[in-house]
Amino acid sequence: MVETAARLKKTTHVLIIEDPGTLLCLLEHVLHLQGYNVVTTDVPLHAFDLALQLQPDLIVLDVGMTGVNGFSLARILRAHPNTADISIIFLSGRSTADALARAKELRADAYVDNPFRMEAFLNLVRDVLERTRPHKSA
Repeated sequence: MVETAARLKKTTHVLIIEDPGTLLCLLEHVLHLQGYNVVTTDVPLHAFDLALQLQPDLIVLDVGMTGVNGFSLARILRAHPNTADISIIFLSGRSTADALARAKELRADAYVDNPFRMEAFLNLVRDVLERTRPHKSA
């Protein structure tokens, strides 16, 4: 079981779309230490092209980015057949009933309020990936 989890991580690609700063660097570092292949961008306008190119297993997406908000980007991702089924975890500094409803409408796999405990975030990432990614046999 542990070997399977380790193999899953090594082949798991995570795209983080977040404003530049400490949180982006921290998420990249911590997910990389956990064994995930991580790509980041702080340019929302390039994020869709990156998602098309990389076909990540998971996108961690900031709701309140400068320029294009995370909900608009998620709507674009969900509308394209090559990105429609990529798992999305939204990150937000403000959680409102409207924001949670929009996340649900966009089929978000999770919605995380910032600040958050990193251990809880890592458990959430693992749970989302285990639930949404097809398990590969040895």
